[in-house]
Amino acid sequence: MHAFAIRNPETNEIVAFANISRDISERKAMEREMIKAQKLESIGILAGGIAHDFNNLLSAIAGILLIEVQVSPGRKSARSCRRPGKRSSREGSDPAAPYLLQGGEPGQEADRHR
Repeated sequence: MHAFAIRNPETNEIVAFANISRDISERKAMEREMIKAQKLESIGILAGGIAHDFNNLLSAIAGILLIEVQVSPGRKSARSCRRPGKRSSREGSDPAAPYLLQGGEPGQEADRHR
């Protein structure tokens, strides 16, 4: 908003006031939408990080189970744990896959190593 006095050029008396204002409601609405989009992006990045960490944990579990079976191939307890453990770690990592981001681009699944 900008206000100013209009003066008579001969007497220098104030004869009127003028006010110039601008409607910024559209700009404010766009700013609110931008903030909302930034918040959603932050939540997506956080969820992607959590999914990535969870997938890493499950991959480590699957690797440990595999090592256990290879180190002690004759032990029945190692073999009996391997299948359910490997299946559980795979099933746990599959739901995380859509949330993993590669290069920060949404919708791109990261390479998963099994």
